[in-house]
Amino acid sequence: MDQFSGSENDILTLAEDCQNRPKLYDWVGGQDEFKQINDTAVTKLKQLSYDVTYETAPGRHEWYYWDRQIERVLEWLPINYVKEERLF
Repeated sequence: MDQFSGSENDILTLAEDCQNRPKLYDWVGGQDEFKQINDTAVTKLKQLSYDVTYETAPGRHEWYYWDRQIERVLEWLPINYVKEERLF
């Protein structure tokens, strides 16, 4: 992890150097082992003047929970997203 921090692959290092500040969306489950890292990253991004939408809900670091959140992400994106009727 020491080699990662401050490297070209470290999102916070990249965020510091980014000239434009895109809007960001982050969701993490309350039981996700990476929740604390997400909390810290979002705090840092907001300190860097990023507009971050950060949501949490019960869940773990698993596809089941991410799948449930993708609809919210699509609604958040600045696109003409139309929720389709589910047949099941």
